[in-house]
Amino acid sequence: INNAAAALLREWVYSIATEKNELGGLRYSGKDIHVAAGQDLLGESTVRVWVADARELARGAEDTGGKPVLERDAVVGWRPPLPGAPGPRTLQEHLENHRMPEKISFETTGGKLSNAAMVLLREWVQSLATEKNELGRLHYSIKDIHAAAGHEFLSYSTVRRWVADARELARGAEDADTGGKPVLERDAVVGWRPPLPGAPGPR
Repeated sequence: INNAAAALLREWVYSIATEKNELGGLRYSGKDIHVAAGQDLLGESTVRVWVADARELARGAEDTGGKPVLERDAVVGWRPPLPGAPGPRTLQEHLENHRMPEKISFETTGGKLSNAAMVLLREWVQSLATEKNELGRLHYSIKDIHAAAGHEFLSYSTVRRWVADARELARGAEDADTGGKPVLERDAVVGWRPPLPGAPGPR
């Protein structure tokens, strides 16, 4: 599968990995998720790594010590201010001005960010990559996004790859020849859950 498809599958695994049941326990085990994906679609080791990353991120978000922290949407939804407007100029500055959950760090270890941090950064890049202006054109270039991240935060090649994946997925949704079949939107992929035993629908 291509990078754009893998990114969608990762989102799906992340969303299902932290879903809780009515008693507050985790609804799905790693094995459940692997089976629900279809064992030929994702390797068991890939699912295991993604589930661990998602749950590490969730635990960190819960363990805040009662202090205000930067939530996921405040990372993914941050946009660089207009010229002359107040506020941090880069995402890196924005993050430095806030506390992160205890187990989520944007500090590099051995020159690398943690998997949980990289997932958040990828979501941010890909949300900017497909954002359009009032004329229906792409609002941010790759160069704009790299500069908005902070040049020392993400490499240009990483930003370029993530932008390409996001735009490939967006173009596919717009241009797909579906043969009369409904196009599956991102939320319909990420939000899909296996049916209860005996219920109709794909397993």
